[in-house]
Amino acid sequence: MQKNKVGAINFANLNEHIARLIASNPPLVDLTEALVDIPEVVALLERAEFKALFGWGWSVMDRILDTFRLSRYEAAMALGLGSKYSRLKDVRNDTVHEGYVPTLTNAKEMLLLIRETVLAITRIDADWLAGLESQRNQVAGR
Repeated sequence: MQKNKVGAINFANLNEHIARLIASNPPLVDLTEALVDIPEVVALLERAEFKALFGWGWSVMDRILDTFRLSRYEAAMALGLGSKYSRLKDVRNDTVHEGYVPTLTNAKEMLLLIRETVLAITRIDADWLAGLESQRNQVAGR
């Protein structure tokens, strides 16, 4: 877990960093609720509850991406995570619709996606937010 930087300490440090970012960028305040569950999701890995981790982790991802008011895929793309998001969405769909049981590898990939998403959020600045607003306006004008 520590090798992949998906341990509780790693996420605690990220959450501390992102809390400062959210405080200085009011448009990101809606992320706060989505990030609250991350420590609980990480704890599921330690208990080898891979299916629960994957499901709850996917819920965290949905809530994070929903805060950007685009489709989840478009938000993932804006954060530079489109291909990883799509690959894990396939696992999610197989789990929900085909009875697939996520593995340790799937669970780690989910935590890595959450970690990379939070890291991408830490790089958000005023220019990125302005571009996002422009993208929302284009989507609304479709």
